Amino acid sequence: MDRKQRLIIDELEDLLDRERTMLRSGAVQELSRLADQKVRLMKGLSAAAEQSSLTRLREKAARNARMLDAAGKGIRSVANRISALRAGPQTFTTYAANGARATVGSKSGKVERRA
Repeated sequence: MDRKQRLIIDELEDLLDRERTMLRSGAVQELSRLADQKVRLMKGLSAAAEQSSLTRLREKAARNARMLDAAGKGIRSVANRISALRAGPQTFTTYAANGARATVGSKSGKVERRA
């Protein structure tokens, strides 16, 4: 493997490690900065690169992809929870001890005021 390929592999490996650090620290908004650089480095990889180096890069990229997926699921979960909280209390129907149907929660969404 020539010197240029070794430098590209080292840079890409460092970039994947930085990406992992960002994901672990929750700095997902900063990840977009790395995307162009990652694409540029990957385009520079040659098929003649050492198989062990390519395997190591593939494993790191797969690990980061799993972390990105988990971060995305977490963000969607938070967004859904915030939406539910903004929508206010939900109603549901249940049965009382005497067997009669009872609605729990507010249907109107209005606040009841008592003196």
